[in-house]
Amino acid sequence: MTIKEIAKMAGVSTATVSRAINNSGYIKIEVKEKILRIIEETGFTPSSVAQDLKRNRTNLIGVIIPKISSFSVAQVVDGISLELNKRNFSILLANTNNNAEEELKYLKIFQEKRANGILILGTEISEEHKNLIKSSSIPVIVIGQNVSEAGIPCVVQQEKEAAYDIARYLTDNNHKRIAYIGTDIEDFAVKNERKAGFLKALADSDISFDEKCTYYSGFSSDTGYTGIKKLLKEFPDLTAVFCATGTMATGAVNALLESGSGVPENVSVTGMGSTNYGINTLKITSVIYDYVKTGSEGAKMLLNILDNKTKSEKISVPYRFFQGNTVKKI
Repeated sequence: MTIKEIAKMAGVSTATVSRAINNSGYIKIEVKEKILRIIEETGFTPSSVAQDLKRNRTNLIGVIIPKISSFSVAQVVDGISLELNKRNFSILLANTNNNAEEELKYLKIFQEKRANGILILGTEISEEHKNLIKSSSIPVIVIGQNVSEAGIPCVVQQEKEAAYDIARYLTDNNHKRIAYIGTDIEDFAVKNERKAGFLKALADSDISFDEKCTYYSGFSSDTGYTGIKKLLKEFPDLTAVFCATGTMATGAVNALLESGSGVPENVSVTGMGSTNYGINTLKITSVIYDYVKTGSEGAKMLLNILDNKTKSEKISVPYRFFQGNTVKKI
């Protein structure tokens, strides 16, 4: 059964049948009801693929992520899925394992595969990334990195502000000898902006920072675990450690508890961005990012562009401070 046959049975044009199926354009109610009745009686199912190609829409969105095992990434993807499912869009997921070359490859592949748009959870957005995104034939939204100055729409966290609040909480509790555990992976927001917020808080509190009192590695809990052990050997007078992620903070707390160092009795610990706070009876003082909302905002921004609505250059998602019990006033 074809649209042409349905049109013949109804005594109308194929264009009229198409308007009835797609609920678009003017059509008399009685004619529409007749067409739909014939469709129901014949069991005719219009090809969604054919309709999509005709409208130049495949209802596929490419989502490029740095690490599929990451809790925060999973939450962002959940938020994306919630919004896209409402509009019957499907996701094509690409895991790059923090490989910039893979990100560039998938940006090209998704355009070739006729995706309607791309959401990329960025780590390091290089000039090559920016040029490829700006020349893209389909809209691209960057999540997690601020590229609005390049004219690229993005959804970001308030990284500097959040890091400032956490570090200032430590200095307000009279901590002056504070270590910093961060990442050496090229993720501008986590590597640079969080460190900048930390340093500004110390400077505003008239506390000098020893750059030697730092440890950098990947994003895993091993970074916090190994980092705090190394730092305490070199700087036994440490009273607090600022960890750039919640996962790192979890590793640091575990290392301190294993070595018999009390938390926060001997060393106070803070983290950023994780919602996995429970370690025995300890709740790690941190900031909580709404990753689901971040993904949701990214998807809505993309859908607005596809619907030819006004686009935002940048959306900043708020965070909240979580006062756990891993910081001691001294």
